[in-house]
Amino acid sequence: MAVSVAAPITPSVLTWARQQAAVTVPELARTADVKPERVLQWEAGEAAPTVAKLRKIASMLKQPMALFFAPSPPATRIQTPPDFRDAGATIDRGLTREIMLAEARRDTFKLLAPELVAESRWPTWHRSSGMTPAEARTRLGVTRAAVKGARSISEALKLWITAVEDQGVLVFQMSGIGDGECSGFCMDDATTPIIVLNGKDAPQRRVFTLLHELGHLIDHSGGLCLLQEDNNRERACNQFAEGILMPDQAVRMVVDGLDGVAAVDAVERDFRVSRTSAAVALRRRGLVSRQVVDAEMRRSDEARKHATESDGFAPPARLKRRNLGDRYLGTVLDAMDAEAISVADATYYLGAKVGMIDKLERELAGSAS
Repeated sequence: MAVSVAAPITPSVLTWARQQAAVTVPELARTADVKPERVLQWEAGEAAPTVAKLRKIASMLKQPMALFFAPSPPATRIQTPPDFRDAGATIDRGLTREIMLAEARRDTFKLLAPELVAESRWPTWHRSSGMTPAEARTRLGVTRAAVKGARSISEALKLWITAVEDQGVLVFQMSGIGDGECSGFCMDDATTPIIVLNGKDAPQRRVFTLLHELGHLIDHSGGLCLLQEDNNRERACNQFAEGILMPDQAVRMVVDGLDGVAAVDAVERDFRVSRTSAAVALRRRGLVSRQVVDAEMRRSDEARKHATESDGFAPPARLKRRNLGDRYLGTVLDAMDAEAISVADATYYLGAKVGMIDKLERELAGSAS
């Protein structure tokens, strides 16, 4: 008969890891196939899980097994961004986890790449409250020709993300969060701010969210957003994103002689934005009617109702790369290749199994996804 070996874990670390993952005692008990009372005994130091059960626990909580033998939990600080969504909106477990992951990744980035932090361009943005959309677009260096010349809207999204990351911002994406729950959020920092986009949203919407959140960061008002205009701060950030994506003079030139749906078609095509964003921008300039905007909003709502999640069709390594962002992913892989961290460390920082590391390196070296 096989002998079950007890794992001498640190009880407080188990409690910390469970809370970090926003997992309840009963949920962890089901995963480990024990009663909740047993989990409480582990966390109180009155008993210890077997190595086999610890392996299941580590997998569920997405932590390396070695962490549970550390003398104490890692130092953490959880910064919950202000919530700009509808009154009564809640931050559920999934969204809480994404916030925690984003902040942990920023801490890892700062640890592994202090030279990149020191060279960050963000401090000049951080001191530039009141920056106009035209000034931001110039700093980002994304030209209208580059956007129009992108082979797809996904390529245009990548273009904008790269430009924002080049300023010192870490851009992540999240899976498993409903598109009506949160379009994105950002977390301010003097050198290394964070923007997180909802991967379930269409690429056009993610582009808009990216620049909307950039507006929050410039104004030091990072938060959880749905891009609604129920308050002045959200309205201002929408107009900031709109001004970067669709400069007034360029929009007027594109739609000269056009109206209604034809004008929306032209802006959508030339500026690689959603039809709703195009219609709203045209309405602000008095170039289409309110009826055109309402029709596009109805069309968008209907399309989102029938949209299917595309993540399942993407190779796991490609999806992982998208969610981690090239700046963060490249930093961890470079540290591993330089033997500054071990492969085991890399799997922890990337939330990936050993077998995926090579695939991630190939993804990063290959064409943009």
